[in-house]
Amino acid sequence: MAHRLLLPNKPLGLPYLWNIDQHVGDQTRENRATDVELVKLLIKSALEFGRGGGEGDGYEDNPPLVLNGNFDQTLAFWVYRLQFTFRIEPKDGVISPVRRPSAGMAMLLQLNHQMRLRNGLFWADLASAPGISPGLRADLRRSV
Repeated sequence: MAHRLLLPNKPLGLPYLWNIDQHVGDQTRENRATDVELVKLLIKSALEFGRGGGEGDGYEDNPPLVLNGNFDQTLAFWVYRLQFTFRIEPKDGVISPVRRPSAGMAMLLQLNHQMRLRNGLFWADLASAPGISPGLRADLRRSV
C-alpha cells in the first residue's frame, strides 16, 4: 500500500515523501497495484512537468505511461532511464520502498523532490490528483 512517509530530517527540504510498501519492478515478487500506480504517477508527473520545463529537454512522455496498477514494459523503460538520469545505483529497474529515511531511498527521494520542485501544490495534495484509482487515493491519505 502506498503511503506518505514523514521525514524528520527533511532531506532535500522534504517534510515527507510519497512511498511504496513493496518493491516495484522486482519480477520475483508481486508488484502491488497501488505501489505501481504511485510510481507511475510520480514518473508521469515528472515527465509532464519537465525536467527543465522546456520543450525538447528529452523528457517527453514517450513512450507514454498509462496510469494504472499494472507493471508493464513502459514503466520498466522509465525506471531504467531515470536510474541513469539520477545516477542511482544499482541500475536494476527496481524501485525500493524507503524503510529508513536515510537508506535506500534515492529513487523515491529524487522523484518526490523533482515533482515538488516542478509543481509543489500538486505534490503536496497528491491524494486529490485527478485520474488516480480510489484505492491509491485511500492509501495516500495514510501517513507513517
